[in-house]
Amino acid sequence: GQVFAFEPQPVLARRLERSVAENGLRNLAVLEQAVGNRSGQGRMHCFAGWSGGTQVEPEDAPSGRQETTLTTLDDLTDRLGKRRLRLLKIDVEGMEGPVLRGATRLLAGHPPEIILFESNPCTTPFFDREAPRVLADTGRYVIFEVCRSILRLRLRPVGLDDPLPGGRDFLAVERGRIEALANVLPLDPGADAPALKVTPAAERHPDRALERDTVDDPPKAALRGRPLVGPS
Repeated sequence: GQVFAFEPQPVLARRLERSVAENGLRNLAVLEQAVGNRSGQGRMHCFAGWSGGTQVEPEDAPSGRQETTLTTLDDLTDRLGKRRLRLLKIDVEGMEGPVLRGATRLLAGHPPEIILFESNPCTTPFFDREAPRVLADTGRYVIFEVCRSILRLRLRPVGLDDPLPGGRDFLAVERGRIEALANVLPLDPGADAPALKVTPAAERHPDRALERDTVDDPPKAALRGRPLVGPS
């Protein structure tokens, strides 16, 4: 598949490009841009010694920040044409909502099968937070909390009666793909989760389970050549 990696920090973008070249990753494109709800110019707040905490500032932020180029996922959708996204990973230090608000056409027309995003624990009910609300409003996704322990990783459905999940990583899965996901990762039962028909382990074919039709709906096509997107 094809991978688009968004990295707005020049130093990190250069390092990523060197890594891509040294490892011969011809299917990975590094885009030195920040992703948000609009295209144009913006500013980033960079923390000394902590590159992972960089944040895109609001338009009215004070001057003195690092300049960057902004884009939206809808702009990427225009470039992709009829190709679909299999996976969208969003880790943007609290700006997940604006990123998804800039993906209106993507979510309405060619929604990703799986969206991995962060939502840090806080006192705001889960579905009142911007990113979960945008995804829930599409009616296309079931959202799972990614629960980790020393021995296992599992997915737990987040229901309307569970307003304050304790985790920070979440997986939004298209309703039609949940059965295939259940054959790969353990799912905890949940009151709001759809009924799952899990294939016995001996019959599982996860390499084929996540196949998906293209927009023109030809016969099933392997996901080779399908783009993955991971703004960072």
